[in-house]
Amino acid sequence: MPVIKTHRAMHRIASGEALHVITDDKTSLQDIPLWCQKAGHILLETHEAPDGCHFVIQRHALSNQAASSDQERDHLP
Repeated sequence: MPVIKTHRAMHRIASGEALHVITDDKTSLQDIPLWCQKAGHILLETHEAPDGCHFVIQRHALSNQAASSDQERDHLP
């Protein structure tokens, strides 16, 4: 579920901006980096803390032409 929520949140920010995700789902340590790689986002930071797993993800930068196909590029696992 964290990947799906992250995917939706990424569509609410502009290309080049970063999103900070915190989750207590340990499978996210594998799932989110894999999803970032497939979707073309940049995983800037990953760490575990007492409050959960933290990820800082930069949304991929797209040209104006490619922006129209943004949803096709953002793959869900």
